[in-house]
Amino acid sequence: MDKPFSLKELAKIIKICKNDGVSYFEYGDLKIRIGAPEQPPITPAPLARVSAKKVLQIAEKADLQSQYDSSKDALETMHVEDPSAYEALLIQGALGEEKNH
Repeated sequence: MDKPFSLKELAKIIKICKNDGVSYFEYGDLKIRIGAPEQPPITPAPLARVSAKKVLQIAEKADLQSQYDSSKDALETMHVEDPSAYEALLIQGALGEEKNH
């Protein structure tokens, strides 16, 4: 390269390359790459092996959690909408809680 490029010349080169779809330009010591850098290929992680028994345990636990959450939501609704019925369940011990008086 005889003389270094001025900032105006560099800006013009970059603009022309971008507008014309040039992704790599090299002239002497000047190297311009336009666009995202190349990403290395993604290698998938190895799959974990899970036994059928473990899958059933996980499914049962998820089902129990869902039932618990539904029951809890229903009790919270009852506590607000029908406090006397909620209190009756507490007195009977049906909620698993004891009333200390």
